[in-house]
Amino acid sequence: MNNYQNSHCTNCLTKLNRNIKAEINDGTLTLKAGSVVYVPRGLDGSEKIFEAVTVPNDIVNTDLAASTSDIFFWQGNDKTLSGWPYTIAYAGATRPSLADSVVWAVFYSTVTNTFEARLGNTTWVSVNFSLPVCVCESDANSKYSFRNIFNGFGFIGSCVFLLPGAKGLIPNGFNEDGSYKNTEVEITSVSIVERSGTDTIQTSCSSSGSLQQTYLYYTSSYERPTTNWTIWHNLADNKMYACNATANMFYPYNGFHIGTATRNSNKIVSDITLKPLYTI
Repeated sequence: MNNYQNSHCTNCLTKLNRNIKAEINDGTLTLKAGSVVYVPRGLDGSEKIFEAVTVPNDIVNTDLAASTSDIFFWQGNDKTLSGWPYTIAYAGATRPSLADSVVWAVFYSTVTNTFEARLGNTTWVSVNFSLPVCVCESDANSKYSFRNIFNGFGFIGSCVFLLPGAKGLIPNGFNEDGSYKNTEVEITSVSIVERSGTDTIQTSCSSSGSLQQTYLYYTSSYERPTTNWTIWHNLADNKMYACNATANMFYPYNGFHIGTATRNSNKIVSDITLKPLYTI
């Protein structure tokens, strides 16, 4: 990003990697050769390890069903695409408590950084899945489309993730000519955050590359918000502030706003929306 663009934008993503190349034709989903997927490989101490895998050949999935919304994973054992209704794809610190009648489900553990699944019975077994690559949906007439392609920013279960290669601008006041002053940050590792609840959650990224979720996001130069769990972009000084559990107790936040994640009644993220580039 050149200096002119940098000074005329603030508090925004400026780049996401575009590593997922996918298309749908006549009910067939294809993950194109050259796509890059991120596969969780457990922990090194407390650090989550991900392997970036470049898909060498086109991978085709013809199992799209009518009136569904399916989330797709690259399956490393046989190099296929594995599709699951997004409502049975879970993520978090603990496995979901499921009835014995639920014999199909997939779970990403934020504690062990691994995937498990129920594959036709109640036993959880390890599976070699990547982070999801897309969500496809169809109507009753089997008209298929992408709901989301996870190029840099995605979700699974109650978690959202940001992938390496993303860049953003953290507000840091103004230059002498009145243009925006920013601190540019580049994401160099996978960041995943979980949040409970059944509402729209605002997602921001700190200078260290870690994601943070809050209930509200405000942009204002006139008054400070009075609600807790809020991110506030103060336009008067072009800086960010955050408030956690104690309302009206804001502290400087060294980060930028990304967008929103919408969750259903089962606390599963159903959609994500990136904030448009903030320009003047």
